[in-house]
Amino acid sequence: MTQMNIILKIGLFMLLVMICSVSADRLPNLQPEGQHISPEVITGVSKTPGSNGTGNVAIAPQVTVKEDTSVISLILGIMPVFGDNEENPLALKKISSAEGLELYFINQTRANEEKLAKEKAINSQKKDYTFGITDPGKVNYNFESQAVAGSLQNGGSRHPVMEPENQVFSLDSATGNSQSRSGTDVASTYSTTNIQVTGVDEPDFIKNDGKYIYLISKNTLTIVDAYPAQNAKIVSQIPVEGDVSDIFLNGDRLVIFTGKNGQNLIKLAGSVAPVPSSEYQTHALVYSIIDRAHPELLRDISIPGKYQNARMIDGDIYVLNQESRTAGDYHMPVLFDGKKEIAIRNVRAPQVPPENYVFYSLSSFNIHNDAQPTAESFLLGRDSTLYVSPGNVYIAYKNQGTNPGSMPAQQKSIVHRFSIKDGKISYKSTGIFPGYLLNQFSLDEFEGNLRVATTIDVTGNNGGRSNGVYVLDPDMIVIGSLDHLASGEKIYSARFMGDLLYLVTFKTMDPLFVIDLSNPKNPGILGELKIPGYSDYLHPYDETHLIGIGKDTTPNQWGVSATGIKIALFDVSNLTNPLEVGHVIIGEKGSDSEVLHDHRAFLLDQRNNVMAIPIKEITNTPTPGSQYNGSYIPSIWQGTYVYGIDPKNGFTEKGKITKETITMNNYYEQGSAVKRSLLMDSILYTISPQNIMATDINDISRPLANITW
Repeated sequence: MTQMNIILKIGLFMLLVMICSVSADRLPNLQPEGQHISPEVITGVSKTPGSNGTGNVAIAPQVTVKEDTSVISLILGIMPVFGDNEENPLALKKISSAEGLELYFINQTRANEEKLAKEKAINSQKKDYTFGITDPGKVNYNFESQAVAGSLQNGGSRHPVMEPENQVFSLDSATGNSQSRSGTDVASTYSTTNIQVTGVDEPDFIKNDGKYIYLISKNTLTIVDAYPAQNAKIVSQIPVEGDVSDIFLNGDRLVIFTGKNGQNLIKLAGSVAPVPSSEYQTHALVYSIIDRAHPELLRDISIPGKYQNARMIDGDIYVLNQESRTAGDYHMPVLFDGKKEIAIRNVRAPQVPPENYVFYSLSSFNIHNDAQPTAESFLLGRDSTLYVSPGNVYIAYKNQGTNPGSMPAQQKSIVHRFSIKDGKISYKSTGIFPGYLLNQFSLDEFEGNLRVATTIDVTGNNGGRSNGVYVLDPDMIVIGSLDHLASGEKIYSARFMGDLLYLVTFKTMDPLFVIDLSNPKNPGILGELKIPGYSDYLHPYDETHLIGIGKDTTPNQWGVSATGIKIALFDVSNLTNPLEVGHVIIGEKGSDSEVLHDHRAFLLDQRNNVMAIPIKEITNTPTPGSQYNGSYIPSIWQGTYVYGIDPKNGFTEKGKITKETITMNNYYEQGSAVKRSLLMDSILYTISPQNIMATDINDISRPLANITW
């Protein structure tokens, strides 16, 4: 920001103070000049260098945009606030009123009309400034970075500390979990939700504290006194209205997220008085569970829009909501703490809205106190991925716009960083990187940098598919890249562990890549293993072993087709030469596991040497006496496979817990597939939407309890 620009803004700010002292009844006479951003106002492009090992420059767009600094724009709250990154066209600016929000969209309509009129001219003069790509159909490959593999001085034996995130707590370490549990029969250890980031809890439909199991099923909160299993029983059931989703548990407090339509009074642009409005709202219901038989509702926090996801850090809960609005609805979002209205004073929006946008709210509140909730509202693309570290929230989505200077032939994603601390939320920076993300495991924060793994589909004459790994600094500027990885394939799973990334891509074979990120400006491939099948989920076993869960494959005339479930154990003690120690194949084509779609379904307890995987296993039995060759009768087994793991030899089956066996005729009528597993001491609880089964892992053949509802 130039010195003259600063002086100008200070002067305008003082003028604003003077104008605000004028009688309010004269303000409507001020007619706003239509502020809009059209293609010709983009005055320049600056490149921020970052080494990528090729001599090319990995950059983020830094476009200076001329601003309308009219007095009315100041009043309506659409002038960028001091400290915003005005040089980044993707940076989020504050809009502080319904009138400002309306003007924002009106101007965008005008800008779109101008853009369409000038699209042909812009395309003919397109400036290629993104990520060092000189041909829309070609991506620069970081050949030099591959030399990293040969530079290891310790024979490829460097490893991060790999701690399984499916934690098993003891009563000594489970802070707050044993204080309010009644009775002396409490498990000394118990498993918790399988999470991605240590210290950042994830919501689920089921939680436990080593004594009680809390779960949502059929719009009912059910609390089960589960330990010891022989005396297991339901102690309370509470109906919950709306679209019930997830819960959090912390000490003697429990939060339920549910959504429903509600009536509120909202302030529309140009409206003198609030008007009634029916909008979808998410309710965070906070319960005291000191008395498990009679949980007490303490608080009802209402957040606009549909619940997307949430995280909890030391009792502070961060909730991401998505709100779709009808055309012409420009009201400012509002939270409710009970009946108390809490206005969200600003909506953050990019200079040019995404073509397919929605309103988001990132809200926070503490599960243990009554402090007022806080929230940030912003305008983003629909396809969002949430990743949360102990200090930051990252929200990434596909960039579907066609802003001037962009490259429509290549997919890109936008990411916004919000810092978080003690429930406070603060927008910090915005960046862009090539490709699209698979899921939350495609992102990771390490030593202040954000690492992302993406798949890139490029259209056109030189089009194709490849993958990339990118490192962004805290300002969300790309400082390192590894491009053109596994051409023709796409990412099926990723796991960042310290300064390493384990990446699985797939088309006909399953390459497991070991990628070195110790130098964030120069990522490189250390090792690669190609085996049949692929892994949808990767989980660390210890410092030198990795578990992969996915599908086996078989060749066909078109390439390959997926068959049964494949569970593999990889030895990565030599990073330059990863090996498969062993694997098991379960079922035939059509077999499935909840783990393939939801990492929270995975259970690993190394203390008891137990890995539990919920399975829907399809087997084909030849039809007796059939005259047709190859005729068979399919059957479906549902339950849980339990394995022990030997790092040297692979998996040992300990047994199977059967839920039911059904035929294809009544398959679609079933609803009892296993969704989760958890441990309290040596008792394994397997959970379906209909019941909980308790089994001693030392004698899996004999169930101890079956609790139904």
